[in-house]
Parts: sequence; C-alpha cells; structure tokens
Amino acid sequence: MYKNLQKLGSSLMLPVSVLVVAALFMAIGYGLDPQALAGSDNSIAVFLVQAGLVVIDNLPILFAVGVAVGFAGDNNGTAGLAGLVSFLMITTLLNPEKLAVIQNVPVEEINPAFDAVKNVFIGIISGVTAGWAYNRFHKTELPQWLAFFSGRRSVAIVTAMVSVLIAIILYFIWPALYGLLTALGTSIAGLGALGAGLFGFLNRLLIPTGLHHALNNIFWFDTIGINDIGNFWASTGTEGVTGMYQAGFFPIMMFGLPAAAMAMIKNAKPELKGQAKALLIAGAIASFATGITEPLEFSFMFAAPLLYFVHALLTGASLFVASTLNATAGFSFSAGLIDLIASWRMPLANNTWMLLAMGLVFAVLYFIIFDWMIKHFDLNTPGRGKVLEHDASTDEMSNTTGPTDHNPTGTMRPNEVMAYEIYQAIGGSENIQTVNNCATRLRLGLNDTSIIDQARIQAAGVSGVRVLDGKNLQVIIGPKVQFVADELSQMNRQRVTVHSSPQNNEAQIKHTEVSQESKQTETQRIVSPLTGEIIQLADVGDPAFSSKALGEGLAVKPLEGQIVSPVNGEVMTVFPTKHAIGFKAENGAELLMHMGLNTVELNGQGFQIDVNEGDKVSMGDYLGTIDIELIADQGYSLVTPLVVTNGGDFNIVNINQGDHVSAGDSVYEIDVK
Repeated sequence: MYKNLQKLGSSLMLPVSVLVVAALFMAIGYGLDPQALAGSDNSIAVFLVQAGLVVIDNLPILFAVGVAVGFAGDNNGTAGLAGLVSFLMITTLLNPEKLAVIQNVPVEEINPAFDAVKNVFIGIISGVTAGWAYNRFHKTELPQWLAFFSGRRSVAIVTAMVSVLIAIILYFIWPALYGLLTALGTSIAGLGALGAGLFGFLNRLLIPTGLHHALNNIFWFDTIGINDIGNFWASTGTEGVTGMYQAGFFPIMMFGLPAAAMAMIKNAKPELKGQAKALLIAGAIASFATGITEPLEFSFMFAAPLLYFVHALLTGASLFVASTLNATAGFSFSAGLIDLIASWRMPLANNTWMLLAMGLVFAVLYFIIFDWMIKHFDLNTPGRGKVLEHDASTDEMSNTTGPTDHNPTGTMRPNEVMAYEIYQAIGGSENIQTVNNCATRLRLGLNDTSIIDQARIQAAGVSGVRVLDGKNLQVIIGPKVQFVADELSQMNRQRVTVHSSPQNNEAQIKHTEVSQESKQTETQRIVSPLTGEIIQLADVGDPAFSSKALGEGLAVKPLEGQIVSPVNGEVMTVFPTKHAIGFKAENGAELLMHMGLNTVELNGQGFQIDVNEGDKVSMGDYLGTIDIELIADQGYSLVTPLVVTNGGDFNIVNINQGDHVSAGDSVYEIDVK
C-alpha cells in the first residue's frame, strides 16, 4: 500500500511541473499588460496569457496523462494514452447531459455534484487506473486470433473497460464523496485566516508520509472548487483572498528555512562543520530560489522531530499572518524566489511586499528558536551526531567511485557517483524491486531494507535517509534527484556487481567472490593494452586513480592507437561510450581499463571497440583502436589507467617501473591473497 502511495506522490510531480510554463507565459503577459484578460489592445500580452490558460484550464487531463505515465513501471507513453481514455470515459459517462439522456430525465434533475466531475481528483483516478492496467497487462499475450491486441495495445482496452466500472461506482458514490470533500474544504476554508494557518500546519506535518499531496489537491486545485493555484494564475478569484493558501509559504521557504540552516551550521561540531555546511547551504539555496525544501527538512525531520513540529507550527503561523494581512501571491511549482518574481505582477497579487517583510521576521524567529532548541535539548541536527557520522573508509568512496560494471571511472559525474554509492549501499539489483522519484526524493522499493548501509548512503552526500518499513526506503537528494534516479535505474538494468562496504560486512549483499577452484590458479600476468609511456597511478591527474580508490595498478600514456587485451579471461563490460572496458581474469581478478581522463564526454567519438560483453579474450588479442590525434585535439588526456578493482582479494606483484612499454609487454602480475 505504501509503495503505491509513494508511486502516486512521485507521479504527481510530472503534471505539476507543467504549471511552470503556464506561470512563465502568464507572468510575462501580465507584466506587459495587467489587463491582458480585460479587453487589452496588447496582442502579445493577451496571446501569452491565453497560452498559460491552456495549461490551467486542462489540468485534469494533464493529471490523467501525467499520473498514468508516472505510475507505469517504465514510464511508458502507452500508459499516458490509456490515462486519457480513462478520463474521457469517466467524465463523458458522468456528464450531466449524458446522465440525463441515460436516465431519460431533464438535466435539471441531475445531482449538481456531476457538474464538477472534470477535476484533478478524477484525473488522478484515471491516471492511477491506466498506470495499474499498464503494469498488469502490457506484457499479456492473447490467443493467435487476438494477437494484434496483445501487449501494450491491450492496455487502453483494459483501461476503458475498468473505467466504465469506475464510472458506475462513481455514479453512486460521487455525490457523497464530493459532499465530504466539500465539507472538509469548506470547514477549513470557512475559518478564513485560521483555516489557512491550519492548512499550512497540516501540509508540513504530512510531508514525511507523502500524503500532503491529497491535502494540497483540495485547496490548490479544482477538486471541490477552491482551486487556489488555478484561480490565481487565471485571475478569476478575489483580490486579497485568492492565493491565501500559497502566499504564507514564501516567508518560510525563502527566509525561514535558510535561517534554520544557518542555526544548524552554527551548532555543528567543529570537526563536522564542513560537512554540515556542504549539506545545509546547498539546501538553503534550493529552498530560497526554488522553494524545494525537502533537502533541508529531511536533514532534521527524523533526527530532531521536535524541531520539525515547531517548523510546522511556524509554517501555519506564516499562512495565518499572510492571510490576515491580505498578502497574496501564487506559485506554479513552489514558493521560492523564481515563483515570487513570476507572480508579482499578476492581477490578484496583493500586498506582496509584506511577504518579504514577513520573511525577515520569520528568518529571525527561525534562527533564534532553532539555535535555542538545538542547544537546550541537545538535538541531533546535521553536524552534531550520528546523522553525518560514518566510517572514514567510506570517505574516498563518497568522492569517487568503487569498482563497478556500470561506469567505474573517477571522472564520473557527481550524479553517477551518488547513484553508484546508493546502489552499492542498498545491495544492488538483488535487493531492488522498484526505483522511483518525486521532486526531491528517491523512492526505492526493496526486498529487504534491513541490509542497507545507511552510513554509506549518508556519506554519498544525500540530505537524508528514511527507512519506511521492511520494503520501502526514501533517500532525500534534492532537485537533481531525477538524474540520480536515472543513473540508478540504468545500473539496476545492467545488474552492476556489488562490493560490500566496511560498515556492512554482515549484510547479505551480493559480492564478487573468488571460487576455491580459481584460488588454485597460478599467479596471472597482466600485459599492457597499449604501446606508450608508463605512468604510476600517483601521477595520474585524477584523484580517483591517483589515490588508488578504484584499485592498484598503473597507467599508460599511449603513443600508438591499437588496443590489445591485457588479460586472459572475459570481457565483463564495454561501456556505451567505448572509453572503458572491464575484464575478469581467469583467477577472478577484475580489471578496469579506462582510456583517457574525462573521455566519457566524447560519447564514443575517437574509440573503435571490436569486442562485446561476454567475449573470451587472451593476452595480446586485438580489441580495437583509439584515434589519438582526434582525442588529443579535443583537449582530453590519453592517460589510460589499468587497475584491479577487487584488490581486497588479490595482490599486485612485480609491477613495472620502467619508462616505456609496448602493447603485450608485462606490466604487473596478480596473485590471490
């Protein structure tokens, strides 16, 4: 159940993100002419505002399609088509005019609740239905006479049939459900400023569970008619009122939480202050500029829950004060500087400058309260205790990579490094069921969360780690989470080998082992894959190799372009960008040949590799060529490290200390420990 809620929360981010373009168009349009919808002569302004309204007016459909794609296991567009089919099926069958025809009664006798059936809530139901149908039926094989409708073609058909059943169910329960949602929203909305404050308080409290999305839908979208976001950007509400469920977040996200970050940095232990700064300053910038607060909030949410409760209270207070002052503003994504600038010129923006004044006040409150509470209650905020503590042996891994069949290179991008560390710490593909993400959180479905190495994940530079239960894990990363999730998904598909870390030697993580038979193999000779100049690892211009974090060995600066196999064994990995090859020797030793530094950026240009994964090779066998001149002209170093990545099981002996080597000459030997 929780996995499905996680998946829903992450899938909602796709349609919500489209609001950004609507905000951009409308902000520019209203900036050109605040009366763009009231008979303006400025055609450009009217055009831009109308372009924004295209998104606002069609949010339910966007949610149906976006949620379906997000809910599908592989985010396939087939699910989006099915989501659209579901939405059209449900809303058409429940349309008052259609119901009047079906029941053979005047349309006036149809329950008015059905006038509001085209809403985001129904869009979400449609999206979830389509996503479920895709996951369940997209690989279904039908009998030969129905084979055309097998697989993905069956998804929309199944979705349509299920949607008819949903429409029948909603016919009976929608009036009551609509009345309940209306009562909930009305009861809070009827409290005026106090209701806005209550909404803000509950919004923050529900973030750890992801259920804040359900609450947000009631007030921010057109589920029950409040539609605070849509009405604000469409300028169809009431000045000083519309935006009351958004405005109070600006002082918190732009000023309050960054001030809280400063208080936590102030109270960090001297030896951990550098780590705390790296985590909290990045989170503060994200919160101020974009309104993405989860990297900051998750840094103390579970380590100091009392502090988080106070944060929720202060958020509620901010929405209450902003509403009392009739200070309104809106956001398309979240309450950061970007959205504040975009909404400032909107017709329904009112007393917006007061939000900045409030922000300064809340910054002071946050700093004083957090500073006092951290010291008085000795709270475990970042830099004060076990949140950032980890075995020192993981430090070099957090800045480089370990041996990996995915992209084992010290020149990996930071997102790849973080993804690899997380992948290793959670047990790799053997332990992964699903990989999803929302705007800031990596949401992982695992076979067993008890074997994960939380310290190693934390050491990778993430903002927080939360084990939800025995199957579900959340890793708080921040705005770059999508890129980390993509890298992690790729590693999972490729089933990268997992090497256990010092903190988790007892965990049941799959580890490349040397068989007893291979341990009897004699010392194996490794030859140079290239003709060129010998470079000791300490002199390689990349700390991942020079520090030997990736393994012991040496490097060759090639003078000729022909590449030969350095080992008797098997090709484990040929990278898509052709710049690196992984080998497994006959005695189980794993070698990485990384051709050049940062050459992954060439996307294969300059490399001709004529072997594939799984090929058997012998020392000196031709593998391909490097275009030395082309790569050098592009400004990349050709230094090629050749390292043993599972050195915990092997010794390197008789390493070459010479100046030059020819392809096929011995460079070192590997012996089993």
